[in-house]
Amino acid sequence: MEQAEEKEPMPREAEAHESDEAEAPSVTEATEGEAEAPRTSEAEAMESVEVEDLRLCCADMTAKAATAWEQAAPLVARIKELEEELTRVADEWDTFRSRAEEATASAKALAGQLGAKQGTHLLMKGTLAEALKVAKASQVEALELEKEVSRATEASVEVQAVLEAEI
Repeated sequence: MEQAEEKEPMPREAEAHESDEAEAPSVTEATEGEAEAPRTSEAEAMESVEVEDLRLCCADMTAKAATAWEQAAPLVARIKELEEELTRVADEWDTFRSRAEEATASAKALAGQLGAKQGTHLLMKGTLAEALKVAKASQVEALELEKEVSRATEASVEVQAVLEAEI
């Protein structure tokens, strides 16, 4: 971009070249025997034109820079807004991640407690099953004992009846 600007003559420079050709002799003419004074005034004129071109170029660049800053100001404001939004979202993300970690730790603790309670439940269930077997066995044994008692009572009644009959 800068090369294109350097190659193209500035408007004042083009005017200076045109006016120099009419007013001051060229370098070739000066070397062909003309006085040293025209070469100096041609150099001074070129230098003056170059200084003016640089001043105009500087003013133009200053205006372009001011325009660029004016155009950049809303973009800078938008970037700041986006940075603030990003910070807010990152903070929310950290909060959610922290909550998720807490929930995971709580779930693991509850799973451990549930596992322990399941173990206790299974142990109690086994104990209750054994107690039920013992109770059923005791019930069967009690029925057998009741039958024996009934038989013994019948036998006793018979023995008593026989003894009374003998007496």
